[in-house]
Amino acid sequence: MNRPEIQICPSIGITRRVIAVIDDLDNYLKNPEKIENHIHHVRVDTKKLRAWIRLVQSRSDKQEWREIDCCLRDMAKQCSAKRDEEVISGTLVWLKKKEKSQDVAVSINRLYSIIQDNPVKQSADRNADKIPDRLFLDYLKRKTLSAAKYETIRQGLQKTYKRVLKLGVKACSEKGTVDDLHKFRRWVKYLCYQLEFIEAMYAENSGNIHNQLDKLGKRLGSIHDLVMIKNRMEQLSGRKKFKKDIRETGMAADRKMNKLVKQTKQSFDSIFVLKPREFASGLHLF
Repeated sequence: MNRPEIQICPSIGITRRVIAVIDDLDNYLKNPEKIENHIHHVRVDTKKLRAWIRLVQSRSDKQEWREIDCCLRDMAKQCSAKRDEEVISGTLVWLKKKEKSQDVAVSINRLYSIIQDNPVKQSADRNADKIPDRLFLDYLKRKTLSAAKYETIRQGLQKTYKRVLKLGVKACSEKGTVDDLHKFRRWVKYLCYQLEFIEAMYAENSGNIHNQLDKLGKRLGSIHDLVMIKNRMEQLSGRKKFKKDIRETGMAADRKMNKLVKQTKQSFDSIFVLKPREFASGLHLF
């Protein structure tokens, strides 16, 4: 006899996904020796949970969610310095592979070696190695168990989409700055992670929308990483000794950024065609 199909309420499925991320992050905090080798994973978990908070917080309990968000933000900052150095090195290797000029590739490689030999000295911070109190994750878990309500999620999704749309218009305008692109990137990632959590409630084409947002987020991430390279070059001591390498690498980074910005504007125009209310209407109430 065929077993009846078990239907799981979408809100329960959403809660399970969020709890799984909380437990995963908690596992790293219980074993701080793991954090050093899994910084990227910890940062992704943190961003996903911050995206969740922006999806479900309401006016009545906004302060409570904000306190949890601040704990997540502070924890992410502790991982940033080491991660940034890894990103800069990896991006230089990537930029070298993309460069067609052999002379420029040599300059990029030489600059890579110089940066490796001159790591950034971190300012003294007595809390830098302090592992956050894990109690805020227990609080987040309790809040999550009662947060996955249809109307709350619909309003949260609409607000996030509206925010992304507004930031995207500004970032992709002629007057858009690097800082505008960074803010746009942050919220694109939030929206992307929110769709991951609520895919059981969203429209059938959510996978396609999620993939488009993921590609857009990665493209914006590459722009951010190239900006980090340029900033890092400004911090090098004795810059005059390798002025030519810095100039060649900077020009290569600019060329790649200009191409990525153009692609970003094209993606923005093709992805964000709906108004916030229309986008949120893709949610299905079961």
